[in-house]
Amino acid sequence: MGAGRPHGARLALHVMITFALSGGATIAITTLLVRNVWGKLYSRKEEGRLLEDVGDKIYVHL
Repeated sequence: MGAGRPHGARLALHVMITFALSGGATIAITTLLVRNVWGKLYSRKEEGRLLEDVGDKIYVHL
């Protein structure tokens, strides 16, 4: 690993971890912000509001 350059390998690891954490945080925050409108995006009917409940349950389990 690193082709004899341990500093470069360590830097690459830190960059990869930073990208993974920031991507995950972005998705989590976006999901939390739109969880109350998810049901309305798919349907105006009452059955479409099921996704809103699912979003709330996902938030509770996190």
